[in-house]
Amino acid sequence: MARNVSVVRRSSSLTGAWFLCLLFLAAAVSMAQSWTPVGTWSGSGQTAKETESFTTTKREWRVRWTATTNSERAILRDLHATVHSAEDGRQVSEFIAGRTETAGESYVRGPAGRYYLKIASVNVTWTVTAEEVR
Repeated sequence: MARNVSVVRRSSSLTGAWFLCLLFLAAAVSMAQSWTPVGTWSGSGQTAKETESFTTTKREWRVRWTATTNSERAILRDLHATVHSAEDGRQVSEFIAGRTETAGESYVRGPAGRYYLKIASVNVTWTVTAEEVR
């Protein structure tokens, strides 16, 4: 009987070891794929900017942004951006940073391809980055 218990314990230990190996492998694969910038733009004050086009190779990618107020007394504070297809100019997505937001991200889902951004700001210093998983 003691042998059977011992075998069961080894089996449980072996199962635990396999489980840990699978967790490690999953973590390694996850770490190997990270968000990588495909373009970064910045501006300040009152701006209207159309970026150069960039290429995405994935069906899902994201736009990350940061915005800081140029003046605490500014009544208007806004960062507005739209994502457009470089093929036909159609708007694919948009995001707006409100008065109290200082950072955020917006996910874009659609075919891989070429895109560009239109970015407008009032009384903010901003940075916008398009990223995809690689």
